Amino acid sequence: MLNDVFDQLEGSSEDERKLLTAQRDKLEAERLKLVQAHYADAIPLDLLKSEQDRIRASLDQITTRLDNLTDTYAEARTGLDQLISMFSSWVDLAGGLSKLAPPVIQMSRAHQSIRARKHKTHRRRHQPQQAPRASADLLQRAEAAYVAGGSLKAVARQVGLGHERLSRLLREGGVVLRNHSPSISEIRLMRSMYEQGASLERVGNKFGYTAGTVRKRLIAAGVMMRDTHGRV
Repeated sequence: MLNDVFDQLEGSSEDERKLLTAQRDKLEAERLKLVQAHYADAIPLDLLKSEQDRIRASLDQITTRLDNLTDTYAEARTGLDQLISMFSSWVDLAGGLSKLAPPVIQMSRAHQSIRARKHKTHRRRHQPQQAPRASADLLQRAEAAYVAGGSLKAVARQVGLGHERLSRLLREGGVVLRNHSPSISEIRLMRSMYEQGASLERVGNKFGYTAGTVRKRLIAAGVMMRDTHGRV
């Protein structure tokens, strides 16, 4: 019975993960359209910046929720396994009390299920507060630790941020990440900038990659490269 409850909780988590992923893809597409509109002189720079800040804040919340969502079900399942193991040992020792053990176990399982549901509801209600805007001091410490040789995940744990969010913040700050490839949405934005006339260096500086990395990814995406005179 309780396993069915856990399966329902897992299904609910998967539904939320799909919804968050769809929202993230929609925001990435919106950001691409804004950049394209700006290069077409359809919207001014100040409006572009304000809209990008809004989208960035929403993406931060979605990324943080996705980072936390994967741990919820696993932690609850581990707690259940430990509880069942404890009561199984007690039943083996009790011997003559075996008739009393099943009702006790059933009560304990029901209590654990209720606590797990309440805990999940509490986390969901307060989730928007778990994605505060990273301070300049925190980003400076993270950049220093990463440049000194720390891995992205280790630095993210050290400063209390999700590693995907830290990766994006460092690249937006001009840090070139080691062994890191642009995402599909970034490649789309790079392509848009390049086809609008931006140089490889300018595109790279915008997204925190070298000009060589930008060129390699654009070629792989089927973009025709311009020569030194700007001709395709």
